[in-house]
This record gives sequence, C-alpha cells and structure tokens, in this order.
Amino acid sequence: MDVCEQLNVLATAGMDGAIVLRQIYRGKFLRLIKTERSFSVSHIRVSCRGYIVTVAKSRAVKTIEGDLLTVYTINGERICSKQAKEIISAIVLSENGYEFIVGGKLGKLLKYSLLTLEETNMLGRLDAQYAGIRKTLTEMLKDNSGITVLSLTCAEKYQQLLIGMNTGAVYSYRFSSRLIGTKIFDTFENIL
Repeated sequence: MDVCEQLNVLATAGMDGAIVLRQIYRGKFLRLIKTERSFSVSHIRVSCRGYIVTVAKSRAVKTIEGDLLTVYTINGERICSKQAKEIISAIVLSENGYEFIVGGKLGKLLKYSLLTLEETNMLGRLDAQYAGIRKTLTEMLKDNSGITVLSLTCAEKYQQLLIGMNTGAVYSYRFSSRLIGTKIFDTFENIL
C-alpha cells in the first residue's frame, strides 16, 4: 500500500497482481490496473509525478535471480519493466518523483530512473567515515545482512536516507543534493 497526498491517491496491490487506486479521504474507487497474472505485487509506490512503481514476485516459478520492477502511469498504462538482479525487500521514491532506491536481501542498494528503469549502484563510488575507519558504503552494508526498510527524509538543505538492516542496525546517510546520489554524502552514521 502507498499514499500520494499530492494526487489524493491510495494504491493497494496484492497476491492477484491487481492494483487498486482510490481517493485517500473518501475511499472512492478510481481505477483497477491489471498486472501480469503470474506475479504477486510485494511493494508499490506512487510518485507525485503520476507514476506507479511495483515490485512483483513470480508465483509460478520460484526465482533467486530477482524481482520484476514495473512502472505504470496513474492511468494504468505500462511504461516499462525490468528484472531486478536481487530479491527486493525495500523501496523508497525520491522527492523529485523521477527516481527511486531499492534495497535487497543481500544488502545491495540501487538507484533507478523511474521512466527508464536504468540503474546505478549509488554506493559504488561513495565513501563513509565510521568509527574512524574509512570504508565505502558498499563495504559497510556488506558487514551486515539484508536491507529490510528504507526511508527518505527531506529537509530544506539536505536529504537523509535511513536504511534498516535485518540485524536491527539502522544507518543514516545525509547528503546535500536535491537529487539522490548526485553528490557525495556529507555524513554517515550508525544510529542504532
């Protein structure tokens, strides 16, 4: 389930793969979007730009290759689909509404373009200082196991990405750019 207050839309999806859109406050039915029947939707996010991104798992074949990422318009038109390289356990949209970040069960963190599903490993080139030891953020996440939850907070001058691990650790990455991943993170800390 996801809510987009700017568009007054509540989106739900489930095992049958169907996406149901409703008005937030009145609950009025808006639209039913049918996805591929052999997939069940595990995650759904609604962009303030009028796009819906889903993460779906195959019901027919148990795969370890990864989940299916699909982008739809709010009107139900399918824009693009892509097989992810990992089982996705968390997803968060950027404030600009054109990018999103996924976290996987293997601790991988990737940024995708919403309209093309072009991916970039946003941690590959970023460094962090933690407990006086300089490591890449990728190395830091490898020290733990899978990512379970992602949250993005937006302040006037910076954004902060919170990453919850299945070990109970929570990492906080703060960066000054309004676009995710375009600048080096300013601070890094393990807050729990």
